[in-house]
Amino acid sequence: MVITIQPTDALIIVDVQNDFCPPHDGIGGALAIADGDAVIAPINALAPRFAHVIVTLDWHPPRHISFASAHPGTAVHDIIELPDG
Repeated sequence: MVITIQPTDALIIVDVQNDFCPPHDGIGGALAIADGDAVIAPINALAPRFAHVIVTLDWHPPRHISFASAHPGTAVHDIIELPDG
């Protein structure tokens, strides 16, 4: 498959973080997922082909519902059910 990139096209990179990568060389790991770093090489290969590269980072304020510390008795990676399902 051939993809033609136009000058008006943008590559949007959503929420790639060291924390999602398996720990190695003292980097990554707090929220590591298996092969979390597998997205890095394709992103690095694609980015130079685009005139516009947009990188986003998800952010949560302290005590956000996403943090285990906001739910007493839970730990990182625990799965809980929230009132809204």
